[in-house]
Amino acid sequence: MNEWKTYFENLLNVKSDASEDNEPIPPASEDLPIHQGPITAEEVEQAVKQLKDGKSPGLDYAITPEALKYGGKWIIN
Repeated sequence: MNEWKTYFENLLNVKSDASEDNEPIPPASEDLPIHQGPITAEEVEQAVKQLKDGKSPGLDYAITPEALKYGGKWIIN
């Protein structure tokens, strides 16, 4: 059992050759192309069209991609 412990300690505690004083990442520019207005029906329609059929919904949602795609304008609005 000690061999396993030693093996994994050596595996996980590898000394890195990377320098500790890496250059900081510069901040993102303020003029990113981010739309900050309300979401339009056209944007929702484009996003729904890109959904793939046959995928299960996430744990927090019970709406399948097919229901969104084939629900028509009523679903989108």
